[in-house]
Amino acid sequence: MLIPEKVFDLFINLGIMDRKDTILSSYNTLIEDNQVLQLDLIGCGLTTLPSHTFKNFPELQKLFLSWNTLTNLPKDIFYYLPNLTHLDLRGCRLKELDRDIFNNLPKLQRLEMNDNQLSSLHPNIFDNLLILQELNLSNNDLEFLSPIIFDNLTVLRRLYLYFNPLDIQLASGDYYDREGVENAINILKSIKNITQK
Repeated sequence: MLIPEKVFDLFINLGIMDRKDTILSSYNTLIEDNQVLQLDLIGCGLTTLPSHTFKNFPELQKLFLSWNTLTNLPKDIFYYLPNLTHLDLRGCRLKELDRDIFNNLPKLQRLEMNDNQLSSLHPNIFDNLLILQELNLSNNDLEFLSPIIFDNLTVLRRLYLYFNPLDIQLASGDYYDREGVENAINILKSIKNITQK
């Protein structure tokens, strides 16, 4: 397999050259015709990512960043990844995310943000994820979700919210189909109406 030079540049810039063999041999890393389609950076000890990190990877479709210590991410970190369909941010100790962080991901279908330390999410954070089908927010510190947070996610089929200090009606649910997701949205809206009275 021919490894594009930009991959080695990425490893050097992130200080993970010593992990290159593990990354390149992972079944989650896929390089075809000199294009990086999938990249596995799981558990690489990353603590920060500069905003331009993925600038040279516009063809990337799947990005696995889980189990790193990335408590914060720049708001434009994913800006250069318009072909991304799957983003894995599990267990990164994320505490907050900018409202615009997912704005340039029009093809994103699966987003895993479980096992972090998120206590809140901006009501419009998912507004541009129009074809998102699966969203995992379980095992965070979410106490409240805006009633409009899922409004634009009209094709969402799987929603995971368990192990969050949310209202018990929401936190106990895994919603495995569109009907279940719509039920969760209705619960959110009814909770908002109850608290406003």
